[in-house]
Amino acid sequence: MEKKEILYYLCDFIESKQKNETDKKTERLLSVLKSVTEEAISFGDAPSYFFAYIECNSTGVGTSSFQGTETQRTVARDYVTDEYLFIDGHVNAGAKGLSLFFLNPNQTINYYKKSDIVKVAKEFGFRIHLQYFQDLNFTLSDHRLNRHTVKITKGPFTYPIRPIFATVSEQGEKITIGYIYEKDGQEYIIIEPEDYGEVRKKAHKSGCAPWMLFGLVFPPIFLVALLVWMIKAKKERMVG
Repeated sequence: MEKKEILYYLCDFIESKQKNETDKKTERLLSVLKSVTEEAISFGDAPSYFFAYIECNSTGVGTSSFQGTETQRTVARDYVTDEYLFIDGHVNAGAKGLSLFFLNPNQTINYYKKSDIVKVAKEFGFRIHLQYFQDLNFTLSDHRLNRHTVKITKGPFTYPIRPIFATVSEQGEKITIGYIYEKDGQEYIIIEPEDYGEVRKKAHKSGCAPWMLFGLVFPPIFLVALLVWMIKAKKERMVG
């Protein structure tokens, strides 16, 4: 698929949005999209999928109070989670791939990111220990996952769909503007831009720690840089 063709679809998307009433959030996004050029467009990798359950061991601590006396009980137990679907890679592209290639019309399915495996294992164990201690009239006061092993039941497998990115700033910030996929020998484009504001929030959040360290080492320079940034941010808010 030519990038020129993707740019054509993007322009068509912008024009269709401009025909309707838009809020400031949408206007800001459209303003960013208008600046996208062919050189700014790039493609991501196709996400992969796998079904798996998780073998775990976790420890729960329960407490109970009766007539001023507190009792504590600690229990460690093995358990096996339910089977879940995990997406490894671009999650939104993965979700779009499921709707296009895996699910029937109006069908839905729960899925998790591969990076959520530990979270899933902890939450499953938490519910088990919570129920156990509630049955004993105890309150679950602490829970920790000791170890876990992922058991893949199906996959990994993939579908011919990839995210389309656009570089939207001199700092190299990228947003997902849509997806490209192949079906029945034909290539198709879906333009579904993500919220640029959310991308900037994530970028600023991830950049806080280095700036704080810089401020501790070079306080005067940091204060000047901070002042410049605040003035620039105020101007951007006024424009937005």
